[in-house]
Amino acid sequence: MVKFFIDTGDISKVEEYKKLGIFDGVTTNPMLVTKEGGDMRKDFKEFNLKMLNVAGDIPVSIEVTCNDYDGMVKEAHELARLGKNVVIKIPMHKDGIIACKTLTDEGIKVNVTACMNARQCLIAASAGATYASIFFARVYDMGYDPVPIIREAVTFLDEHNANKRFDRRTDLIVGSLRSLYDIDQAIRSGAHILTVPYRFIDGMIYHVRTEETINEFLKNWQDDRKIKN
Repeated sequence: MVKFFIDTGDISKVEEYKKLGIFDGVTTNPMLVTKEGGDMRKDFKEFNLKMLNVAGDIPVSIEVTCNDYDGMVKEAHELARLGKNVVIKIPMHKDGIIACKTLTDEGIKVNVTACMNARQCLIAASAGATYASIFFARVYDMGYDPVPIIREAVTFLDEHNANKRFDRRTDLIVGSLRSLYDIDQAIRSGAHILTVPYRFIDGMIYHVRTEETINEFLKNWQDDRKIKN
């Protein structure tokens, strides 16, 4: 069964939508934080502490802001000290995979991000990643159908997770969801986790026919009460 994360750089939205009780994690990235949460460069540590506090005990994926091995590992160590629910987002490239292996061997959870195919996801899993993230819409932008790619990645990771040689489970996160249709397609693909931009959450809940039906039931109840009284 698919799990839902919320994808945002706005702490107030995490606070608002966490009340629904349906989210098992939070994902952020520097672009989201800058666009939705203000200029993170003013006090990135303070921002992350607030986000972790609001999230509570659910995992929060915080992305490093550099791409070289030494810089990523150094920053990851600083971020990991902020809370037990920190997950370090590391980019999918050669230095990123080496950094992932280093960090996971130290017991730090890693989300390898910006994967575009199933092969990359399996490499991330082999390096010990807790999560591998495929970018749905960016795969589509390249002219490919993301759904079979996600299904293949799920198959690869499920086989990896069933192999007793590996002591860490890797779940597939599908991000870069730009519409409700993308979300529906990602659910059908069998992804382990969808990370959903907050602007789509109300739309996932709302349906005009549902509202009409609820209002009809309530009106009938109220009308019946008036007759009996």
